[in-house]
Amino acid sequence: MTTNTATPKAFTAGALTLAIARYKYRGIRDRDVHDFMARHGFSQDGPTLDTVFWMEVNRLRQDPATIEAFPRECAELTRRAEL
Repeated sequence: MTTNTATPKAFTAGALTLAIARYKYRGIRDRDVHDFMARHGFSQDGPTLDTVFWMEVNRLRQDPATIEAFPRECAELTRRAEL
């Protein structure tokens, strides 16, 4: 089981930014994703942290409240996910 103690708004903003950077630059490594998740209070008890990260990003980019708060980022991620 993966646990999370992150502040939702800080996590959301950081996760969307990191996901876009990962898609665009490819210089973002799995270790960067792992470190981000650990900084935001996720611990690995089951799936890898990068798997949990992408599951969270996919959930966030489809969440109406997140789309309203971060329209540009959600649109970018949706466009890239559909490629």
